[in-house]
Amino acid sequence: MVKDEIKKILADEGISPEWIVAKYKDIADLSDRDTDKLRSLEALAKMAGLFDTEKKQEQLTVFQGFTPEQMEAISGGKKAELVAHKDKED
Repeated sequence: MVKDEIKKILADEGISPEWIVAKYKDIADLSDRDTDKLRSLEALAKMAGLFDTEKKQEQLTVFQGFTPEQMEAISGGKKAELVAHKDKED
């Protein structure tokens, strides 16, 4: 909700994602200071997806040995849903 409100305010001021990218590009193209150019290029590279800035984490929990009745009791009386099954081969 807050994000949408901020987007509306920016749009009212004429600030769009395209405008922001153009300003970063102008700085990279026209700046005399290398530090300004570098910061601008880093921001553009992140926008382009060249740097993976998000950490992704996946978890898998496997329960073994519970009966369907036990699983139902654990889930608060809701019917447990089988997500995956694998028989062990010897």
